Amino acid sequence: MEPLLILTNLPDVASAEKLARTLIEYRAAACVNVLAACRSIYRWEGRVETVAEIPLLIKTTAASY
Repeated sequence: MEPLLILTNLPDVASAEKLARTLIEYRAAACVNVLAACRSIYRWEGRVETVAEIPLLIKTTAASY
């Protein structure tokens, strides 16, 4: 089994924890780390945006991905 680490961001703690629990319950991930909030700055539709997001580290396998 090839290990895989996935990094993604969600807009709030509730949705981050919901996704983390769902991935674990369905055995799609072995572990999900819900990290502290961060500030993301990016360009979207020609404007620079700044938002708070919750990063997730999802530990899984290539087959489960």
